[in-house]
Amino acid sequence: MFKYLGNTNSLLSVENSTGKKVIITYKDNLMNTLYTYEGGKTFYVDFVRDHNNRINKVNQWSQTADDDIPLGYYTITYNNQQQMTEINYFSAKNVLLHTKTFAYDLSNDKMGVIIETNKTEITKYTFDLNNGLFKHVANAHLIAMETGENFLLSADHNLLSMKSSTPKNDLTCSYEYNLDAYPTLITWEALNVKMTFKVSYKTL
Repeated sequence: MFKYLGNTNSLLSVENSTGKKVIITYKDNLMNTLYTYEGGKTFYVDFVRDHNNRINKVNQWSQTADDDIPLGYYTITYNNQQQMTEINYFSAKNVLLHTKTFAYDLSNDKMGVIIETNKTEITKYTFDLNNGLFKHVANAHLIAMETGENFLLSADHNLLSMKSSTPKNDLTCSYEYNLDAYPTLITWEALNVKMTFKVSYKTL
């Protein structure tokens, strides 16, 4: 379930059937913190922005009744198209743990492709060229990374497939669209299980 802040396109919370809940806070209309509540534990991240208001650093924390414990942080590099190209993960003691990279291929006139390399695992994402389900949600891809909600990967365009060296994470998607080229029906297939979702839109 996705909830928004009033009559805006600012995502306020995400909940799923496992009991996991995510709450997002805003400051000056910009995403400020993201809290994750799961299994009786609370984690959160706060976002640091550069002079162009792009998020270029994310601090990670564990919250207890007594204290907020730093877990580490990651930094984000962008290309000229404002797409994430590299994420460097650091420990709380500033030790580089690993690097994730993104490569983009939009040369195909029928789909877009993103190649994500994370340690030894390579994941290939393909997208349609229609309007993405979460096109108007700022930082949707980053929220997807933090929440693990694959719906949010359909930002600029809609996710068609996700294939990696770990087949259990593979996913294929198909859509029906309205006259404005936004999805109205989504079918996902993973591990031989199909799920169908209907989508409706509200004009702000």
